[in-house]
Amino acid sequence: MIHWGFMLRVDTPHTITQEGWKWLLSEARFPFNFDGEIFGLGFLLEDQLREFGFRGSEAGQEADFVDVDRVIHAASEAVNWLELVAVKPLVGGLKPFEAWKLKNSGVYDVATFDDQVVTKGTQVDWPPLIGKIY
Repeated sequence: MIHWGFMLRVDTPHTITQEGWKWLLSEARFPFNFDGEIFGLGFLLEDQLREFGFRGSEAGQEADFVDVDRVIHAASEAVNWLELVAVKPLVGGLKPFEAWKLKNSGVYDVATFDDQVVTKGTQVDWPPLIGKIY
């Protein structure tokens, strides 16, 4: 789950160049800008991503990337694989926040704005809610 930026999904049916994967993996800072399913890039790379093989807004709902900073509340409508969720603290010392995630995600960790990594069901929860587990 990521907070900001230019969102890019890695599970795409398109052929991505080796150069593209190498560059993306060199930019990965797990879990701060890459959660294993989506990247949050802090800068616009539309032309470069297209050269790598990713599809942009021309693909409509099936686009592989979207700028959530530009269309924050419309991004989950612009593509069919991304959603903004409210992250609720289950322990003291944390504040509620929002984060972007892949729909039907298998990711259960998220970084707070203070760079603390927290886990769903332990320190935080988000829809679908599971409550605190031990």
